[in-house]
Amino acid sequence: MKNLTALTEQNIQARVGRSIQDIRADAATQTDRHIEKKIGKQLEVTSPRKHKLIGRGSPMLGRLSQTIDIDKRIAKI
Repeated sequence: MKNLTALTEQNIQARVGRSIQDIRADAATQTDRHIEKKIGKQLEVTSPRKHKLIGRGSPMLGRLSQTIDIDKRIAKI
């Protein structure tokens, strides 16, 4: 496990409302429930959308494709 600086630990404790030792000792679901209670809504896990990957300046990012797109191209052949 990585060691955090004292400043980082203070910032996390101020933001989340729990100490680092409590967060490390508890299960991830307990920490999620604590954060959901604090913000008043459920946490959502989102995946990056394809349009966010393209057009950011790197030519390599423009070549990224999702497997669904590749399967569609293969099906046309």
